Amino acid sequence: MPTRRDITALLAASLMIPGQGFSQSVDLYQLQRDLINGTPAEFFAALKTIKQRGLPDMAAGLIASMRFTNGPNSNISKALSAITGEKDAQSWFDWMLWQERNPQVIPDPSFIKFKREIFLAIDPNFKIFLDPQDIQPDAMRIRLEEITWGGRSQGWHSFARCS
Repeated sequence: MPTRRDITALLAASLMIPGQGFSQSVDLYQLQRDLINGTPAEFFAALKTIKQRGLPDMAAGLIASMRFTNGPNSNISKALSAITGEKDAQSWFDWMLWQERNPQVIPDPSFIKFKREIFLAIDPNFKIFLDPQDIQPDAMRIRLEEITWGGRSQGWHSFARCS
């Protein structure tokens, strides 16, 4: 019997239907999670799906993932280049600077939940700053995608246990 991970990897790998374009039913939130705590197969399937989708709205999720993934950042950087057209950025810091210079790239709505989950796994006190009712991108003075963790990554491993 296939596991949930097997099914997710197969679904992600089969999203392109020849001659019919990209399926819009993909779970973008789960793809972002797979970049951090998925199996290697899920990690690469998520990157492939994001690249095939070809929209820059996943850039913020990819950049955030670079900071906390066990997967190769070089592959995430290649995916970012594919969806944004940026060829000079390589490191997480380079991509953060790119993101700062490109406020016109609006993250997919799933990024809010993803970013909040990452930060709450690092430190539950982030709920004070990232309360869902306060995360209204149009009303924020600082863009959510530019908020970053400035301390140690201690505790982020609990993210893998979040559901």
